[in-house]
Amino acid sequence: MKRRRPLSHDTLDFLQQPLPVEIHEKWVELYVDIFKFGGIHFMLIESSRIKYIDVESVTSQAMARIVPIVQKVIKKYRLRGLEVTSVHIDNQINNDEFEQGIQPATIVPYSADEHVSVAERRIRTIKERMRSVLAGLPYKAVPKIMIRGLAKKVKSMSNQFPVRNGGISATISPTEIVEEKRKPDLGMKRINFGQYVEIHNGTDNTISELSKGAIAMYATNDR
Repeated sequence: MKRRRPLSHDTLDFLQQPLPVEIHEKWVELYVDIFKFGGIHFMLIESSRIKYIDVESVTSQAMARIVPIVQKVIKKYRLRGLEVTSVHIDNQINNDEFEQGIQPATIVPYSADEHVSVAERRIRTIKERMRSVLAGLPYKAVPKIMIRGLAKKVKSMSNQFPVRNGGISATISPTEIVEEKRKPDLGMKRINFGQYVEIHNGTDNTISELSKGAIAMYATNDR
């Protein structure tokens, strides 16, 4: 008897989990702050309850650059059926242009001598993780493009695991809730940040090299 080959639907590597009961209250608040690392300014946005974070590099602190980033994040939550009710900001970016740009959400401004404590704590965590990665690299200097890539890597890994302390679920990660992406497959081989790799460059039936040297930074897919 010949054994048939398994069909694609015989094995599933991902089963959609139901969202936690608490998320049925479809509202979140955002906490926004700007920090500097390695000579680059970044904007951090963390959501309440879900604890999903966004980290984006900003070339300037002008409203023309900051407002579109916040609008993009608000749209991300809206696509998942979540409504951003308010945005907590410090006095640095508190102005009418920002308030109008995030409507219908309202702003919760902090005074000049206050900090957005939720965002400040997360910034310290992000910086510590970025420093720990850089400390393990063999390079004497790291270009800014790698610093930006490192921020994306740390942000991605932070969102892929459930937040057990104060999060909305102890089993479902922020990435699954907000982006509806699968959990990381820890059985797959991975390339660490900063490793030297050879990338397949295709072939054109000539004597040209088939690979090109590169430095790995972060994954471009959801695995």
